[in-house]
Amino acid sequence: MTSGRTQDAAISGVKLSLPAIRSIGLSVWDPIYAKREHVGACWEVVHIVRGVVTLHLNGQVFRGKSGDTLLVPARTAHRDEFPLGSEFEVLHIEFQWDAAAALFPAAINADFVRLPHVDKQAIRQLAFDTYACFRARRLLWEELTDVCLLRLLLFLKACADELHGSAPVGGAADAKGRRRLMIQSAKEFIRDNLHKPVMLADIAAHLGVSAYHLSHLFSETSGFTLSSYLVNARMEKAAALLADPAMRVSEVASEVGFEDPNYFCKAFRRHFGCSPGTYRTRGGVITATKRP
Repeated sequence: MTSGRTQDAAISGVKLSLPAIRSIGLSVWDPIYAKREHVGACWEVVHIVRGVVTLHLNGQVFRGKSGDTLLVPARTAHRDEFPLGSEFEVLHIEFQWDAAAALFPAAINADFVRLPHVDKQAIRQLAFDTYACFRARRLLWEELTDVCLLRLLLFLKACADELHGSAPVGGAADAKGRRRLMIQSAKEFIRDNLHKPVMLADIAAHLGVSAYHLSHLFSETSGFTLSSYLVNARMEKAAALLADPAMRVSEVASEVGFEDPNYFCKAFRRHFGCSPGTYRTRGGVITATKRP
């Protein structure tokens, strides 16, 4: 597919237009072909749905697993290795974008694989939102799908910058740094208070801003809502706690800020597609959230 429209923006001095998606879909890769060194004409987003992979790129090695997302530059020789006989499924997006090389050095994959689980969860959601938009093929679906991909790519960039504590200074850059610091503080407050029934108003009060301002800022910066981030954080912690067979579901619910275990079970099912009990029985093996 191609995009007939462009939208200009600026980030870190780089002039941006919408990326143009050339192909997108869920696929199971052939281990024999993937192990050969190959070159693609487009940039690639590789979100790993199931399995593990070792990416050899520009003399560097990056190891990803289920839930990780990797970027492969256009016209760059690379090879992918994963165990023979293993299930390896990816959400694969090929795109062209003039700004990609300036924003994403090959080494940035090392940052992507060490992101916090809650950020990886958000990346997965943005990736599958892009796929869902592509499949829906509603009015202006090509342009909307490209916009969804732009949100995903900018969020990947923001996550990598946050990991390094990037804080530009001077004029508008100062304001950008303050926004990033506020978002980081909101995430830290959520992480430290997941055992409490924290709401948006509580986070805003802690930061000394209005709930509306914080919500708008988070959505504008991250591409998704603060409420979604809070839910993702709770569910990631709940999934980790369920690995302990000694913990009752009601105890897990309490540890992630749910006073009503029944409401927790409904929220968990809505997020993961199965009940906490089923998730525990399967050993934490699930399909991707919002998978079409």
